[in-house]
Amino acid sequence: MTVVSCAERQIFKPVRSRKHLFSVDSKFNMANTTWLQKGFDQGAVLSKLIKDRAVCITITSFAAVQTGLTYFGMNGWICPFRHYLSCPCPGCGLTRASVAMVKGDFKEMLAYHALAPFFLVGLILIALGAILPSGLRERLILFVERIEVKTGLGIIFCGVLIAYWLIRLLFFTNSYMNLVMS
Repeated sequence: MTVVSCAERQIFKPVRSRKHLFSVDSKFNMANTTWLQKGFDQGAVLSKLIKDRAVCITITSFAAVQTGLTYFGMNGWICPFRHYLSCPCPGCGLTRASVAMVKGDFKEMLAYHALAPFFLVGLILIALGAILPSGLRERLILFVERIEVKTGLGIIFCGVLIAYWLIRLLFFTNSYMNLVMS
């Protein structure tokens, strides 16, 4: 039987100060934080993605290719959610909505997905996380994290996305399915 001292059981220590949430070091060392502080409990969803440059590069690359293919009228990747479940995912129509928004056709954008402008802002922030030098990137992460922690926008947005999807799926089934399955 192993005896663990109170100092080793950091997961049970209460969070007394949130000051550490706004400090970023060059390596984003999270070894001294508890499991509650590491997770998405503060609503900091986007800033967690931006902290990892490889994730930023991957998301930006895939989004750029998918959007480019759609912009030029070619078929992009098939949504695995839609392919295997024969049901549109919460993000179905976002690529076409983003392309319509870039082209200036806001009526078509709203028909495909009304949350496209918010996704584009998030994607721009992720792209900036991929290309900015370390100093500016750390400032961006701090800025996004402060907004997310103070407002809970990340969690609120995820809830709105799921609610929007369910409303479209349950109340506008035929028009929604025809639109995104085309």
